[in-house]
Amino acid sequence: MRNNLKLITVIVATFAIAFATSLLLEFTIFKNPIRYVLVIMLVLVELYFGFITYRYMITKQE
Repeated sequence: MRNNLKLITVIVATFAIAFATSLLLEFTIFKNPIRYVLVIMLVLVELYFGFITYRYMITKQE
């Protein structure tokens, strides 16, 4: 049960961080297309690291 709670925490934290980063797009300084692409890439990198952490915890659990 404790390992499942850790996995849920990783998933929720990953999406919370990605959502918080996506809020940067609401500021007017990010209307430049290059800055917009950089924020999107940062969100994708955060989701990727969350997936890597999730996969590591799954393999460690088995």
